[in-house]
Amino acid sequence: MFDKNTNPIMFITTGYSLGKEGPKTNSAQLGHLSMATILHEKGYRVKLLSGDYIEPEELLYTIDKEKISVLCFYTTTEDIFRVMAIVSWIKKYSPDTLIFLGGPHVSISQKDKDLEVLMKCPADLAVRGEGEYTLLSLVEYYYRGEGHISEIKGITWRDGHELKRNPDAPVIENLDELPIPERELLEPDTLMMERTFPRILTGRGCPFNCAFCFDGMFKNRYRVRSVEHVLSEVDYILKTCHGRVITFIDNTFTISPRRVSAICKALRERREKGHDFAWSCLGRVNVLSKNLFLIDEMVESGLIFLQLGVESGHAGVLKAYDKKISLEQIREVFSYCEKAGVSSVLFNTILGGPFESPETFRKSLDFAIELLSIAPGRAFCTGSMMLSPYPMTDIAEHPEKYGIKIIDGEFKRGLSVQKVPFTESEDFNKYDLVRRLYQFEEEIKDGMRKLFPSIQRKTVMDHIEISHRYGSISLWLDVMKLDPGIKVFYNLLRYNLYRDYYDIPVEEIFDWRPMRTYELMYNKDNNCFIKRADGTLVIMDDFESCLYEYSSGKLSLREITEEIKNKFNISVDRILKSAILFYRKMADLFAIIFSRV
Repeated sequence: MFDKNTNPIMFITTGYSLGKEGPKTNSAQLGHLSMATILHEKGYRVKLLSGDYIEPEELLYTIDKEKISVLCFYTTTEDIFRVMAIVSWIKKYSPDTLIFLGGPHVSISQKDKDLEVLMKCPADLAVRGEGEYTLLSLVEYYYRGEGHISEIKGITWRDGHELKRNPDAPVIENLDELPIPERELLEPDTLMMERTFPRILTGRGCPFNCAFCFDGMFKNRYRVRSVEHVLSEVDYILKTCHGRVITFIDNTFTISPRRVSAICKALRERREKGHDFAWSCLGRVNVLSKNLFLIDEMVESGLIFLQLGVESGHAGVLKAYDKKISLEQIREVFSYCEKAGVSSVLFNTILGGPFESPETFRKSLDFAIELLSIAPGRAFCTGSMMLSPYPMTDIAEHPEKYGIKIIDGEFKRGLSVQKVPFTESEDFNKYDLVRRLYQFEEEIKDGMRKLFPSIQRKTVMDHIEISHRYGSISLWLDVMKLDPGIKVFYNLLRYNLYRDYYDIPVEEIFDWRPMRTYELMYNKDNNCFIKRADGTLVIMDDFESCLYEYSSGKLSLREITEEIKNKFNISVDRILKSAILFYRKMADLFAIIFSRV
């Protein structure tokens, strides 16, 4: 037996980095954090490691130095190859270290994934389904000698050279029994990540059966935490985390309108009491379309980012996916989000799905561009992803029903977030799909560029305010900052020294110093012009060009008029009035900002 005081249990989540970013800290796996919290409350020592750059030698050193007795790995279908490689390495050099596997991949006992993985790598056992109570029983067996491994439900284990599968463990009916995840158990880098971008899971299971979805494949009963229990975690985050945007990460957050309303009411009350925070969530179109008032309540309580599942712009494909949503419902929800002032409405589509053809592709692409135009500057297409035929999903079980052929059901050729096709259709082979994906991205970018002039100034200012206030940069703001003037305006406005034109009292405007945000450029007639991100040119006349030249932030508006009054044969009064009109026009284009001194 192990000693709970000297032999810690380590939880490990790892995967693959695409290498497109610099040093990166992964978020914590909240299931692991939940299990670690329970063990910690029982007096066991725990450690959590989350990252895509775990080196086996360093892990072996940590195991030996910390006298770690048990390693618990999280598995997904996409990451299982790396997990198995690390497990094999550890067992080779530290054979007495117990290794447990958990997570969705090894839970697919219907397809013998638990047996398959245990035959391919020397892990000691697999925990299937929800692991909190199963892991506690295992730890008490190995540390205290309580019970027998053959009686622990929900595990697949080694009995000598034989693999045995115990009966499934029941799902946890009352999620309020589980403690609030204790983030202080995390390693410093991961703790910083969680405190900067705090996340809450408010429910488990899914009542829907989308043909492609991994979450609904276990057909577990949908269960949610009580409003009170969720809010206790909100309060914990408000006290311990400096990040000011809370993300509710469950796909089914908006399923119960009554519950969402209650949560929104409580969040609004906390904001009114002085807690300045915002939040984001995922939503279901079919629920929101029947309860549009929820969107107003969500915005009033601090919602800034809403992610919606669209998947396709072809009605027949949506029906095949069993999404239970219509194109008209999607349009209606996006339109209402725009009116309600949701800062960002994110969505994506799937490529390589049911009966994929030039027609289905074109309809999805055109529909995505239409949604962008319904809520310009708010709706954002995060792209089109290749269909991932995860095990036990209906689309993986019956591909012929959907007019597709699975060419890589084990994801050996890459990740779902890469441009890697795992399916083919009668019209599109894998080469066609990759080319279409690039085409989708280019046409979406072009559609966004064309929409740029129609984005309201208030929408841009909303994105800027949210970024400065909450430290969260929206995807649209990243695009907006490609415009050089908006980028400079955004960077300077974060300082109290600078003000937007519309934030300065009329009676004070002449004492403020205008500063251009675009570099000086001249056309062949020697007039100033600015070139916006969408390629449009704004050409100034002689008077406006002179004003823009002097708008360096060094002279007040009053001093500028004194400088140029002799150059133009007009009265000072008219110069002032004309200057105000010019700066208002420039402010609407984010081409000017004002400083105090």
